[in-house]
Amino acid sequence: MEKKMNARMQELLAAIHNRFIEEVGPVGDILIADVMTAMEKKLWNNPSTLRHYTKELAENIDNEVLRTRFLDDVGGLLLASESSISL
Repeated sequence: MEKKMNARMQELLAAIHNRFIEEVGPVGDILIADVMTAMEKKLWNNPSTLRHYTKELAENIDNEVLRTRFLDDVGGLLLASESSISL
């Protein structure tokens, strides 16, 4: 990824990736790389970018229940991040 991210965004992205791989297994690394390539031109400096990114990742989870669970879990991570930033 060309654009630099701050440490907090890197932590969030790592947590999102770990959660995604829990749902889809080892193929998750390949799917993550595909979505990262598609989003390479985005600025990685705000939660809305990560929300869009997680929705793109979720499109790769065929099971609706698992997809919803992933989005809910990651949404919680993002909400917690926004709360800690605004304090």
